[in-house]
Amino acid sequence: MGGQESQIAVGDFDGDGLADVVTNAIASGFSPNLAIFRGQRDGTLATAKFINGAGTAFAVGDVNGDGTNDIITALYPASASSGSTSSFTILLNDGKSNFAPGSPVSSLGLILGQLCWRISWARDETIS
Repeated sequence: MGGQESQIAVGDFDGDGLADVVTNAIASGFSPNLAIFRGQRDGTLATAKFINGAGTAFAVGDVNGDGTNDIITALYPASASSGSTSSFTILLNDGKSNFAPGSPVSSLGLILGQLCWRISWARDETIS
């Protein structure tokens, strides 16, 4: 993939009962992306499907209660002293590993960082 990978999560994103892998990948030019690798029946992973401009951090969980894993992405940190804000976006999964981005929600960097940390460490796979 190139770039710097620093986060990884596993979940069934396409409804086939196999574990898929998502990781963040900072491509050249520092554009934050997500890479989703679909699990194969032979135990390997398929070539990555990229979601461009997704954010610098992410968490996985069923956000809307439809039984499929969605992805919450965050673009942070922002410097509150400079007046800039961080944002997060919920990428809703259609159950076939196609993600529809919602509108970004702005937040101060510290608040957003805490939200992502709490989501990432949640023991329950459903985010309520």
